[in-house]
Amino acid sequence: MAATLDAAGGRRNRRLILTIAFFGSLFFERALWIVYLSEEGYSLFEISLLQALLNIGMVVGEIPTGVLADRIGRRPLLVAGRLASVLYLGALLLPQEQWLLVGAFAIYGVGLTCISGAEEAMLYEADRAEDPERGFARLVGRYMAILTFAPTVALGLGGLLQLVSWELVFLTALAAQLVAAVLSAILSEPRHERVERPPTLREQLRELRETIRVAPAVRPLIIGSALFTGVTSTFYLAAQDLFAGEGFDPTAIGFIFAIESLLATIAATLAYRAERRLGMRGALTVSLAVGAVAFVAIGGGAVALVAAFLVLGFVDNVIDPVSHNALNDRIPDEHRSSVLSVLSALGALAMALLFPLIGAASQYVSQTALWMGTGAVLMLVSLWLLRRAAPARDVRPGAAATIEEPA
Repeated sequence: MAATLDAAGGRRNRRLILTIAFFGSLFFERALWIVYLSEEGYSLFEISLLQALLNIGMVVGEIPTGVLADRIGRRPLLVAGRLASVLYLGALLLPQEQWLLVGAFAIYGVGLTCISGAEEAMLYEADRAEDPERGFARLVGRYMAILTFAPTVALGLGGLLQLVSWELVFLTALAAQLVAAVLSAILSEPRHERVERPPTLREQLRELRETIRVAPAVRPLIIGSALFTGVTSTFYLAAQDLFAGEGFDPTAIGFIFAIESLLATIAATLAYRAERRLGMRGALTVSLAVGAVAFVAIGGGAVALVAAFLVLGFVDNVIDPVSHNALNDRIPDEHRSSVLSVLSALGALAMALLFPLIGAASQYVSQTALWMGTGAVLMLVSLWLLRRAAPARDVRPGAAATIEEPA
């Protein structure tokens, strides 16, 4: 069941999605919400449980919303996802209402699943409609660059807005999500070829399982990417507490996160060049090995912690476009949202397990030591899995990468 969209519609959707990605990424509180809740009296373990609730919402919602997007279209879910973000930000304005926070975090997790696979799938279809001969790697690099550049603006401004009031931080982020919701509502929904009887949810899940089963390289791509994303995303959150422990104030923390986001933007725009020059296998090997070393280095004090955080942000945004390009090339249109949702669900599950475990263990062992060991080991496991998805000789220096199924 192939999606149909003319070139003009593809161009319009491409521009809209990139604009939506910008406004939808303006979370001015992202580098500060843990610090904020800590100031409101929440412990790191309690905060980790809220984050785990969010991730559980993602795990529960990822595959159903991905399948739903393939059945009824991407646009309704994109709008719902942005409105869930509005609810989450509104709840943070009332931190004393604990049950409201619990519900908002869970709904926000489900809302993120409405966006994750659907937005990237819609971008892929728009790009192919506009120019079928143009590779997706460069556009997904631009897309991910926006997803990191917009937070650069938001994170830098978030620390400054906090000097006025915490309320201003959350209200500004809320307004940006409303803009993203409105723009999502005017996207053109790609038409699909009609079938005599639409497949049931059970049939689609069976086909999705078969798609993953018959493509051996898809499995290590999904698992390795999800594990890597879970580890780096959890560390990204924990870094707020680590920086605070080193004596950094909220403004300084926001500035550090803004620098990381700027470097990540550069990495995302250069990722396709790394893939063309080194091949998928080479780009992933170098990036993940550097990431493992960075985790070990965080024990060297405040300066080493900041440097390691910046390096990890950089390699994260090299790996994402490379692995996502490989995955998109391997899956059929009718299961694109669903497979990408499986990836997001596994990444969310890794976060849901890892953050509470780190939060609980940090009551007995230094959080820095925990991250030095856990982070480095899991990066190497991700490296082993992702290398399985690419042949040993997948590219010549300076030539485009080709990816084959492993035996």
